[in-house]
This record gives sequence, C-alpha cells and structure tokens, in this order.
Amino acid sequence: MQIWLLARAWATMGHQVEIAGHRIPAMKQEGIRLVHLSVLYPWGRALRGVSYFLSLAGFLLWHRKHYDLIYCRFLGEAAISVAMLKNLGLVKQPLVAVPASGGKEDKADLALLKSLPGSGKIIDILNRQCDCVNFIAPCIEESLSPVGLRPKMTAHIPNGVPVSEDRTVGAVSGIKRLLFVGRLVYQKGLDILLPVLARLSESGSQFELRLVGHGPDRQYLENLSRKLGLQDCVSFLGEQPQSIVREELMKAYLFVLPSRYEGMSNAALEALSCGLPCVLTRCGGIDAYLSPDASWVCGLDDPDDLYRALMEALNVGQEKWKEMSDSCRSLVMNNFSLESVARRNIELFETLIRVNPTY
Repeated sequence: MQIWLLARAWATMGHQVEIAGHRIPAMKQEGIRLVHLSVLYPWGRALRGVSYFLSLAGFLLWHRKHYDLIYCRFLGEAAISVAMLKNLGLVKQPLVAVPASGGKEDKADLALLKSLPGSGKIIDILNRQCDCVNFIAPCIEESLSPVGLRPKMTAHIPNGVPVSEDRTVGAVSGIKRLLFVGRLVYQKGLDILLPVLARLSESGSQFELRLVGHGPDRQYLENLSRKLGLQDCVSFLGEQPQSIVREELMKAYLFVLPSRYEGMSNAALEALSCGLPCVLTRCGGIDAYLSPDASWVCGLDDPDDLYRALMEALNVGQEKWKEMSDSCRSLVMNNFSLESVARRNIELFETLIRVNPTY
C-alpha cells in the first residue's frame, strides 16, 4: 500500500515510476508500469531465492540504462539481490533500501537477515552497496543496528498518507465503536485485546469492536471471542475494499492496534488522518510521534496497561474527544502528509543521483 501511494505521488510530480515484484501482475495502472518477476515456488526456499535473484538480475541488466535509482521496500530479497548485483559491478544505480518493521520480535527484516547463510557477509555487502537506508521509524534503526547494519548514509523519512478530506463522526455517547484494520496474526496482539475487552464488558463499558482484515489467526480469534462471551459485540468483517474501510473509519470512535511489533502502520496513519484517536502499543513506530493529547499509548504485551488505556478512552467526554480528533489531524498534516513525504523522498533521490552518476 505504501509503495503504491508513493509511486502515484511521484508520477503525479512528473517522474517515471515502475514497480517490479513477484507478487504483482504485469500490467499498467494509472500510468505506472507493473512488472511481474517469475519465481519458482514449489521446490523450497533456496530455489525460490535463486530464481528470484536471476529473474530480477535479468530484468535489471536488460533495462540497466532505463532507471536512475532503485528503491526497495524491506531489507529482503529485493534489496539483497540488488546489493549483490552492485557488488559484482553489474548494476550501478544508487540503491535506497527501506526496512519496514522493527522490535525484538520482528519477523520481517531482522528475522530474514539472521536466518540467511552467511548473514554477516550479506550485511557487509548491504553496508557497502546500499547508498542509503531510510528508517521510517525509530524502532527499526534500533533493532537493526546490533546485527551490524551500518549503511553509508541514513534517512528518516516516515510513511505518508493522503490527508483525508472527510472526518470521523465517532459518537461519544452510547455504544462506542472500536475499529481494528490489519492482518489477523500474532503480531497484532489481538489475543491480548479480546480478554481485555471481556474485562471492560464486565465492568459495564458499552462498546463494539469491528475487525477488518483476514489472516491465519481468524478462526482462533473467533473461537476466543465466543469463549469470552464477546460474540455479540465483536464482528469479524474479513478483507474489505478501501471504500468499506473508509466507511468504517468514518463511523468509529476509536482505532485500536495492540501490536507486539510494528514499523509505521499505514492503517494507524489513515485513522489519524481521519481524526480518529488511537490506542497503540509502545513499538517505536507511529507511537513515537504521539502525544497524550492525540491518542493513548500502552506497554507491549501488557494487558493491565491496555485495559487502563481503553478505559480512559471509553470515558472521554465529547469536548475532549473533539480536541483529540483535531490533534490527530494536525499530527498527520505536520508529519505524514503524502505530498510532503513524497517530496522528501525525491529530494533524497536527487541528492544520491548527483553524488553517484551512473551512465
């Protein structure tokens, strides 16, 4: 989602943008060419990695004079492959890598780097061949530094979202609607949230929780919800188009994201842009920018602190809720507007291209 938002913004600014990946179809959409990279899936991780490297290498070598810069989300197979090609002298364009999550339980960038054979050598190549690593959130830099990631240049440009023209109308009186948007996975901490909601219900709080998204933990969470007696106030909506997500944001009173680790949540940014106060955990992502006048931040894996935060949020008066809603919008406009973030990225790219001329 983030790369698509940025790609469209860069194209609107007059730049030519193309996106290559093995999970996307070959097509052209909104003037942006999408390139499908062929990968062999059925025969294990090693063959998949080799086939991805060869597919990306063939594509980049064929188009080596077509691009001025290569931008990779995640410190994963794309960034590693490009860094290796640069190390071999086959690719010369500046490389910008953007690790996407952090924290001690990070299952993305950190876990991948640690799991690879010869990880020390790979990290050394990344340090030498990544012209810049952009850390979108403080926790990501903190989690990757101990494994030896020390790039030549770093940037700290966060994710961006369009600033919503619509505002949430979350009702402060009566039953309050809580909203979660994301994958139903262990990372998101929903197994902690549901028991906390059961405690709140027993204390007399009136609310409903609507979960938008799908994932491997859905059945477990539905069973847990029934076991806790929450089936009448917790709804699993599954994956929904953006139009439905927008409708849910407009009707919600509070956005909840009790993650165990996170980078810079697009879902939380979108909620904030609509003026929707949030309850988030202290992951070192978007929570690092929040102040108490905009949202509530609680400890990781801490049910008591999550209970405290939700209890406070559910008992805020209308005037205070409106003030917090305004603060959420101001936070996004001042720090995370897509136009500003896209422009900062382009300024970085232009600097790298000047310093590292290719062809």
